[in-house]
Amino acid sequence: MRISKEAKTGFVAVLAIALFIWGYNYLKGINIFKPTREYYVVYDKIDGLIESGNVILKGYKVGTVTSIKFDHKQSGKLIVKLSLEEHVNIPKYSVAQITSSSPIAPAKDIRLVLSDASEYLSPGDTLLPGFDEGISGILDQISDKAEELMEELNTTLTAVNSALTPEAVAGIKGTIYNLESTTKQLKQQMQGGGELNTSLENIEEITTTLKNNNDKITGIVNNVYSISDSLNKADLKTTLENAGRALDHTQSIMAVMQSGEGSVGQLLYNDSLYKNLTHATASLDSLLTDLKTHPKKYVHFSVFGKKEK
Repeated sequence: MRISKEAKTGFVAVLAIALFIWGYNYLKGINIFKPTREYYVVYDKIDGLIESGNVILKGYKVGTVTSIKFDHKQSGKLIVKLSLEEHVNIPKYSVAQITSSSPIAPAKDIRLVLSDASEYLSPGDTLLPGFDEGISGILDQISDKAEELMEELNTTLTAVNSALTPEAVAGIKGTIYNLESTTKQLKQQMQGGGELNTSLENIEEITTTLKNNNDKITGIVNNVYSISDSLNKADLKTTLENAGRALDHTQSIMAVMQSGEGSVGQLLYNDSLYKNLTHATASLDSLLTDLKTHPKKYVHFSVFGKKEK
């Protein structure tokens, strides 16, 4: 059977149209021979998101952005249609987050942030919108901080410039000169023969002496510890209490003596006892003198029993 030229031309035309449709969708990231599911997201802004943008789940491409249209019912809203692979299940309350896959490329992609819901969306349902500033947001924040820092730096420099009067500059120069002079003096003192160097040498000698006499110092400390331990064992508290009672008794005796009571008190404060003792002493002295001078007057002794008158 011969095929006419018209049939061949029609067949080629249909094939060309099919290839064109397939190529167009392929360039948009749509594989018409692969089953997909369509979902929607409503954004306030898209900032670089384009049709044929990638839809990424955990770093893996699972679909593409097939269309972006204005919502005529909600002024200013943008409706984005996503075409996802059929085996990808999207839980409810999941977020379609616009993000930048590359810090260089201006085009944006959509990253799916799945929720923990146990129920899944059906094809044609709407996901929650989200927006990730990414590197550009960080750079914007850094730029804002840099501007604030530059303003503060400018204010600080202005204040410093205002404060740097000729008198202030002269004072700063004087302070630097004094610091330099002090540094020179310290350097001289640190050299051999300087007071500071001598003091350091003396400290070193003292340290060496202490180190050499470490055993003696240890012995002294041990002796002090032994004395302290002995005092602790000797019941120093009881001894001090006894000494206190003895002092109280002594004070009582002294009080009695000062009052003139008793023999000792009479002896200290009454002269009659003193006079009597003096008189008795004088009489005793006279008696002893007379006894020494005339012993026969008081002692009678005879071999034959004859008494002398």
